[in-house]
This record gives sequence, C-alpha cells and structure tokens, in this order.
Amino acid sequence: MRKINLGLIGLGTIGEGVYKLLKSQKNRIKKIYDIDIDLVKSCDISQSLRKKLKIEKKFFTNNYSDLINDSNIHTIIELIGGTTIANKIAIDCLNSGKNLITANKALIAKNGASLHKLAEKKNVHLLYEASVGGGIPIINSIESSININNIKSFYGIMNGTCNYILSLMSDGIDFNEALKNAQNLGFAESDPTLDINGTDTAHKVAILSRNCFGFDTKIDKFHISGIEDISKIDIETANQLGYKIKLIGVGKIKGDKVDLRVHLALLKNSNPLANVNEEFNAI
Repeated sequence: MRKINLGLIGLGTIGEGVYKLLKSQKNRIKKIYDIDIDLVKSCDISQSLRKKLKIEKKFFTNNYSDLINDSNIHTIIELIGGTTIANKIAIDCLNSGKNLITANKALIAKNGASLHKLAEKKNVHLLYEASVGGGIPIINSIESSININNIKSFYGIMNGTCNYILSLMSDGIDFNEALKNAQNLGFAESDPTLDINGTDTAHKVAILSRNCFGFDTKIDKFHISGIEDISKIDIETANQLGYKIKLIGVGKIKGDKVDLRVHLALLKNSNPLANVNEEFNAI
C-alpha cells in the first residue's frame, strides 16, 4: 500500500474543510485507491482553530517551517491565500523536495511560471487544480490533452460568488441582499471585493492562459471589470429580451498574441452558460 504523509498549512474556511475531509475519508481512500493518507501535522497562527478542530498539540504548530523541516512529511497543502507569505512557503516547500498542493489562484497567477520551473528542477509536483473552476477538473483535463489538442480559446463562468449574485438578481432580488445571502452561505468572503470586481476571475484566466497557450500574462495587462455596477433593471431588461447576464473570463489566441479579458456578457438563453446558475462554474 502506498503511503502519503501530509502537512496542512492554513485552517481557515477552506483549510477546515480539507482537514475534516482528510480525517473522514481516510478509510475510504485507503479502500478504494489503496493509499494510506496520513495528516502528520497542521499549521495555523490561531490556537482557537486548533481547539475548534480538537487537534492535539503534538499534531499542531504555528510555525510553517516545522512542516517544511519535517522529513516525515512528503507533501504540503497550502491554504492561507495571498501572495507574500504563501509564495515563501511555496518556495521553501519545493526547495525542500516536498510536493506542493495549493488552491491559491492569486499565487499561481502571479508566480506560477517560476514555481513550475522550481518544481521541475527539484523533481517534485506542483498541483493547483482547486485554484480554477470550483471543482471542475479543468487543469488536469488540459494537461492530459495538451499534446494532442490545439486549444485556441476558452471562456466560462469562473466565480461562484458573482454567478450566485447574478442568479438571485435574475429572480428579482437586489444586489446587496444577494451578496448578503452569498456571505451567509459561505460563497462570498466577508470582504468580497476581489470576487465582485473581477480580480478573482482574472487570476483564473491568467492561470488557464499559461496552461492552454503557454502565455504568462499578469492580470494588470488585460481588461478586467466586475459586477459592482449591475442593476436590477439591467437584469430585467436582459431577461425580457431572452438573455442572461453573466460574468465571464475569456482567453483567445490571435496570431502570436493572446486576448485575455474579464467582463459581463449578454448570453442568449440557448447558450449553455446562460443556464449555469447559483454558485456553479462552467468552462
């Protein structure tokens, strides 16, 4: 039986969910995949999260270096977000010869190219499927088919918060109430700025551009607009005309250049993306 020893950095909303899944699905994974996954140690700056999750002190630390320097840990899961400390963690992890799993789309969009090179140099894995698509296995699909398929474009709904808000507005609920509902259900952060203004989608577009086209483009180099200025009258008018308004991310190859953008779009009701509602994504 193959054994994988994990270290988990970050026990916030996503980290807590991952921690619980690793614990609850351990036996199922062992039975189905013949892999014994052991969460060796978790790290967070908050002791209250350790107590909330009932983690024994010997399996917890507030210093991520303890995980990096633990020779018993094979793979690090980074879930703290941001691009400063997270980037240092990523570099230290890869340099130490450990695999890195992250859901940090901002980190991969900004530093993915250099992290890929470091991972190749150290002969370890850099995995970030969860950074794009809300559970859609898009990264794996691209990587497994890129040698036989010539991808020339992509577009899709890539932010569950925005799609949830637009779906509720289509049902007559105003923006602020829809946002509050999204926050109460955990789809939106307490500060939803990066979702609402299109930045989160832009990070995902940048990642897909690198994977699909080989272009490493920073998000400040292409057009980004969000949903903050959308009104009920916009939604109602679109509905009357047989359209849905969606926030989409777009990537296209144009000669030797790439066209990347994030913006609202009018989609005919017959368009498959027009019928992707609530917090769901589609690419």
